[in-house]
Amino acid sequence: MKKHLFVRGFTLIELLLVLGLLAGLLLIGSSAYRQLRQRADLQIAGSSLLAAARQARAQAMSSGYAVVLQAQDARQWQLGWRLFVDRDGDGRFSNSDTLLQQQAPLPAGLQLQAPPHATGAANTMAAGYLLFNERGFPVAREGLQANGQLELRHGEQLQRLFFDKTGRMRLCDAGSPDCA
Repeated sequence: MKKHLFVRGFTLIELLLVLGLLAGLLLIGSSAYRQLRQRADLQIAGSSLLAAARQARAQAMSSGYAVVLQAQDARQWQLGWRLFVDRDGDGRFSNSDTLLQQQAPLPAGLQLQAPPHATGAANTMAAGYLLFNERGFPVAREGLQANGQLELRHGEQLQRLFFDKTGRMRLCDAGSPDCA
């Protein structure tokens, strides 16, 4: 007597249905991951810039020289920045200055710039630099007191870096009530 064993498998429709469900879950998960990655990139860039600005102020007060945080390429902060002791006093990086830090370009898609309404000589960050005099106050290259802000944007995420005439700086999420 012969026994017939029937092996039950999956039909093509069942396999396609499972693959479709997995694709849908992957799509939802990748969107959430992308937002999480953008948020992390934004927080890292904002914290790095704030730390560099605070280091510039502290170095200026301890060294007795002006210290400059400057965008690598004109006003394009997203291409990175450099922090240096301005030994020759011209507010621009040269061979006689001491380089303290150099930041690599920011991740693709991250924008770092002065907001459109932040104009005038006081917002030196719109001009591509933040200069602290030997007393730790932000000033323009002409010696006038300075204050201003930069916006960090990555996708839908937005943070703002503020600095005031006393040299205090803060970084905040644009959606929070204390970020105005």
